[in-house]
Amino acid sequence: MPTLELGLDGCSPVARPGTVTLADSELLDARLRRRVLSVDAVPRFEPISVPDGATTLADISGQPFWIRADHGKEERHLVAAALPELQGGESLRDLLSPGRIPALLPVVHFLREITGYSEVEHPPLRACFVIDDPNLHSARYGFLDYRRLVEHAKEHDYHAAMATVPLDGWFARDPTVRLFRGATSHLSLLMHGNNHTRSELRSTRDLLFPMLAQALARIDAMERRLGLDVGRIMVPPHEVWSNDVPEVLAALGYEALCADYRPQEFDDDALRGWRSADLTRAGLPILGRRLFVQPHLEQILLLSAYLDQPMIAYGHHGDVRDGLEILARTAEIVRSSGETAWMSPTAISRSNYTVHRGAVATVTLYSSRVTIAPHGAEVIFVRIPADLGRSEADTLVVGGATVPLHRSGSELISEPVRVAGQTLDVSIRRESHVELRAIPKPQSAFRPVVRRVLTEARDRFEPLVWRASTRLRTKDVREGERA
Repeated sequence: MPTLELGLDGCSPVARPGTVTLADSELLDARLRRRVLSVDAVPRFEPISVPDGATTLADISGQPFWIRADHGKEERHLVAAALPELQGGESLRDLLSPGRIPALLPVVHFLREITGYSEVEHPPLRACFVIDDPNLHSARYGFLDYRRLVEHAKEHDYHAAMATVPLDGWFARDPTVRLFRGATSHLSLLMHGNNHTRSELRSTRDLLFPMLAQALARIDAMERRLGLDVGRIMVPPHEVWSNDVPEVLAALGYEALCADYRPQEFDDDALRGWRSADLTRAGLPILGRRLFVQPHLEQILLLSAYLDQPMIAYGHHGDVRDGLEILARTAEIVRSSGETAWMSPTAISRSNYTVHRGAVATVTLYSSRVTIAPHGAEVIFVRIPADLGRSEADTLVVGGATVPLHRSGSELISEPVRVAGQTLDVSIRRESHVELRAIPKPQSAFRPVVRRVLTEARDRFEPLVWRASTRLRTKDVREGERA
């Protein structure tokens, strides 16, 4: 019987940084092997005595921290540190944040071993870059050159999604549209607010419905006119949004929200940031993302990969002022976690499901809409966890046909669904679904249009100002050297 023994908390941490080094051992998940994690303050702890035949799976600054010692059929994991108590507003995922002692890591490893985690088919490693603000008004947006971006994405094998503002959809340059149409493996679009004002998604429900309905109408018109697909995934401008936003997005048929920030409704959720997507009370998934310039980004992405979460890094056109090398470096970090499928945020959201094989395969949804591959099954059940399912009055649509749901405890389970080797589109239509035509248009506002025009002008002129200032600095340096 496997056992896990955690040590006691030591004295106060020593005020010096250190590292946790994970072993190159087949006993560890491949995503963890040979990894080095940073620790802000190394605690005093009694190093584990490593018996003969035991394997050190991790050490802290050269001292054994986690070992596996087997005696016959008994498998023992010994960890030098105890799990800290969760503080107010913290989640389990916070215990795996860079800089902290990762005592939770051996616990997760151990629980996966004894609960049959490997018997469940999880999504593959998935990744995407998101760049906020660009539109299709020209072949460039600020420092971002779309043609060069596509060439670079093909060269370094990544996918970049532009979070575009629906207000900007009134115009697009034909060559830019053709570029996006022909590069869907490496380039895609999703939605970035409606007018891109700072606090537009912090509004009340009554204001959010017409605003977010207008965003959909603008994108619908843009798609019909240009022949492009724009993901129904919302990126909040400036990472500002209220607790009402997920409910409104779900009712209007948006598929997900992609954000770095979490509002207050997640404060009491110990599993916040733990699943492949956070699920709001409205049943809308939230895809987590991290800034390109985030400290310890490599460690954050590594742990996301280990938790079977998508690796989504984001930024703005200004992040590539020195070239696209930041994307190449980040793509290399992602690839170091293992074979990775680069895809659009829409494809990531639609791959958020697991498959458990028994007498009949059970597919568990973690998004309101997914695309299920056959996985060799002829018949499946669709399981909707409590956090995603609202009520039996929700409608499950599989391959265009409605499938009855019934409640099983706090979850919803479908009737058997015949797969017959097909790839199936599976979606949940909410009881609270609202038709766009039933929502009045918001009042026209001049100020958001002016603000957006000025913001775009600033972004487009920024490279010119930057290059001019760079030339002046270079000139001053040369003159100083001559002097």
